[in-house]
Amino acid sequence: AREIAADGVTVNSAQPGTHWTDRVAKIVPDKETAASTVPARITGDPDDFGAAVAFLCSEQAKFITGTGLLIDGGQASGLLD
Repeated sequence: AREIAADGVTVNSAQPGTHWTDRVAKIVPDKETAASTVPARITGDPDDFGAAVAFLCSEQAKFITGTGLLIDGGQASGLLD
């Protein structure tokens, strides 16, 4: 990110938490169980993740670079407690 920022290029990552997808449904018995691990008590869906990525790719995010965006309903917030 630092090497190409002067060229107007941003480099970020988007990190999903528990998003309810067909793949997750094969592992977790139901959506409520999956949501119980998330402080927001809901699971994300692919559109939530896509909206965050679209934002990072937009002109509105032109000053955001070199960062990772957690899209996880607060799931990672207590990992170091």
